[in-house]
Amino acid sequence: MKNKIILFVALITTVLNGQPHNIQGINSQNGFISDRVTDSIIENPYAIYFEQAYRQYPDIPKGILEAISFTITRFTHITSSPDDPESCMGIPKTYGVMGLIMDGKGVFRNNLITISNLSGYSNKEILESPQINILAFAKAYSIIKNKYKIESNKIEDHIKILNALSELPNKDLSNNFSMNSFLYSVLIFVNNTNYQAQYKFPSYKIDLIKIFGEKNYNILSSPFIKIEIPNIKNRSNLTTDYPIAIWNPAASCNYEKGRTQAITGVVIHDMEGYYANSITWFQTCPCPKGCSNCRGYRPCGQGASSAHYLIRSLDGQVTQMVLESDKAYHVGSENGYTIGIEHEGICGKTTKSFYSENMYNSSANLVKDICNDYHINPLRTFWGEACDCSQSSSACEKSTCYKIKGHQMYPNQTHRDPGKDWDWSRYYKLINDDPTITNFSAGSGIFYDGGGSMGNYSNDERKVYVFTASCGGQVTLNFKSFSLQENSDYLFIYDGNNVSSPLIGKGQYTGMDSPGSVTSTTGSLCVEFRSDCTTTAPGWEATYGVGGNEWVSISAGGYHNLGIKSDGTLWAWGDNAVGGLGDGTKIQKLSPIQIGSDNDWINISAGLYHSFAIKSNGSLWAWGNNGNGELGDGTKIEKLSPIQIGKDKWLIISAGAYHSLGIKSDKTLWAWGQIMLVNWALVQL
Repeated sequence: MKNKIILFVALITTVLNGQPHNIQGINSQNGFISDRVTDSIIENPYAIYFEQAYRQYPDIPKGILEAISFTITRFTHITSSPDDPESCMGIPKTYGVMGLIMDGKGVFRNNLITISNLSGYSNKEILESPQINILAFAKAYSIIKNKYKIESNKIEDHIKILNALSELPNKDLSNNFSMNSFLYSVLIFVNNTNYQAQYKFPSYKIDLIKIFGEKNYNILSSPFIKIEIPNIKNRSNLTTDYPIAIWNPAASCNYEKGRTQAITGVVIHDMEGYYANSITWFQTCPCPKGCSNCRGYRPCGQGASSAHYLIRSLDGQVTQMVLESDKAYHVGSENGYTIGIEHEGICGKTTKSFYSENMYNSSANLVKDICNDYHINPLRTFWGEACDCSQSSSACEKSTCYKIKGHQMYPNQTHRDPGKDWDWSRYYKLINDDPTITNFSAGSGIFYDGGGSMGNYSNDERKVYVFTASCGGQVTLNFKSFSLQENSDYLFIYDGNNVSSPLIGKGQYTGMDSPGSVTSTTGSLCVEFRSDCTTTAPGWEATYGVGGNEWVSISAGGYHNLGIKSDGTLWAWGDNAVGGLGDGTKIQKLSPIQIGSDNDWINISAGLYHSFAIKSNGSLWAWGNNGNGELGDGTKIEKLSPIQIGKDKWLIISAGAYHSLGIKSDKTLWAWGQIMLVNWALVQL
């Protein structure tokens, strides 16, 4: 389906639901490197309790407790109340800093109860106190280590302990992808030099290939794996729909073969758990009808659930569990036309720390692939403020214009993921490459929306404009009119040269809420416009001034000087005895000062004691000495500030000692002032 360069292929055999099948791992030339974890450095608020645990149980290798906590909860003490909603896929709730399960629903081991029994701490104490949660786990760890007569403090010798304390089903490790994925995440944590420095544990150099075997290691760390089941029919070359994903199928009871509707939407979920236990959950069926207390099944009466894809936070690894051509059970009434993507995290509790750069990048690239395959416009990605985890679709449902949005944004939903921590603005920008940029780099002018001066802008627009001043100047936009479809179409203004720059002022504008006048604090402004798929509007008209510290025109007079900068502003300095500078005074200026606030000057000329300038609209302005009529206003009265001379349009102006010359837009030549000691009126030559 997609072209790729294969560098390594490994093949092993494992077991899924009692069926032997092959897992194939392929390392490819793709941007995702599974050992890349530097962006996942987060604060550990319970460092003091981990230190206490190591002091009380010195036989536990430092770093291993943090590795387990980081993998499951990202150092979050997870609590739950009766009002907390169930996971959208029904996965059991996790508790405490160490991520323990009290009711595994017949699928997972109840490791909270196991640890309570071993440590002597009550379930209540373990649930409520982050300190006891850690200490109880540490005590249980030490007891099991002694039970297994493990004297070594090498972490690689403690795999059996990690297995014993995990909630994951206790299967043969060589045939347990979920458990191996969990162990890989724990060991990659303690092996990582960034984590060793941040969380202050020893420098381990664990040979992961030796632990997992080369083939298994390449599967666990590979960006592309496929699992082949011999008895699947009508699938001669079983592989993922997404080339770099793992193919590890859900139990057939948890999805429906085939579809009757076209794929037109993508649903963003969080797992309400973590990568390894979510994979296990999707590979487990609800108990068969008539079965009572069946082991290895979900509780009787609980609905089936699955998603097409799961994404690991640590490195962005993707597992596909349901083919896109099949209907996964993930969003109720909207299953038929959607593809579901699950991301590690628990809504409102651990999501902020699980939503890593690697996860966002990986998820966005997956969505790009889906959009390309099914002709979904990526501009239809929701990008606004997310609802929190207490709001269901009755409060959070979004327009059908949005085709890529959260679970809680679809109709008829009771679940509330992915919650307020999902950064939709960031996700939108990752899914949508920047469009062709329209650049403005000098002078001034009028700035319209895509509809121009007369028409409306279009639906499904995303346009980016960048205004750049040279030499560190500023950019100013003045909006004369502004009309967008309210709460649907938006204009964003960034204080910089791209859409990743900080928003300036209010930042985003919709409806009749005009930005007014906006000036950059840097040398650039970036303007981004987004419209949805419904109603258009007239848009905007704005004037712009792109400035800088460079001079574009200089004129030296007898005793004073004039200059124009690249932003169109007018400056003057020098003698000012008769107002030749135009600042309203007769005080000399030893350095340039700006004259007025206009920024549309294009031509200047300094005479002996008087001055001229022409604006971009062709109007002529004069000031300074006028004893010989050299200003051309019909008087001999000096002017301390610029005055407009007539209503004509001028191309060129030249100020002499006591006279002036100019060429109008019709190319006629004019002169005034002291000419042959006789004339001072404006005359055509």
